[in-house]
Amino acid sequence: MFADDTNLQLEATNALTLTDIIKEVMQQLSSWFRLNKLVINPDKTIAMSFHAPQNKNNPTPRIIFQDMIIKYKNETRFLGIHLTDDVKWDVHVKYVCNISLLYRAILNIILNIQLIAQCFIIKIH
Repeated sequence: MFADDTNLQLEATNALTLTDIIKEVMQQLSSWFRLNKLVINPDKTIAMSFHAPQNKNNPTPRIIFQDMIIKYKNETRFLGIHLTDDVKWDVHVKYVCNISLLYRAILNIILNIQLIAQCFIIKIH
């Protein structure tokens, strides 16, 4: 059985403490997964290290889970929201705008078809 949408939020005041916390939590999580006969999909498993946009030296400690190295990404989608490691909304706002334009175009097509159908019905009578 696969474990869908398992998320962890870990934080620390410095990179060394964060590395220690990550190791401990990964060991506990690995034991819990094995006990419950759950498997993670390494292709869908990522890590993100959130930071202020002006912070260029963001720590990304190595994360190993059940002999797999977890890769870091700058961007992911979580519960329908596009998150970026620099905590900006640009990517999500762009996505919402594009989807809105798509739905508007679809709605225009539907309304035009309905208008044509109404005109056709009127001409038949």
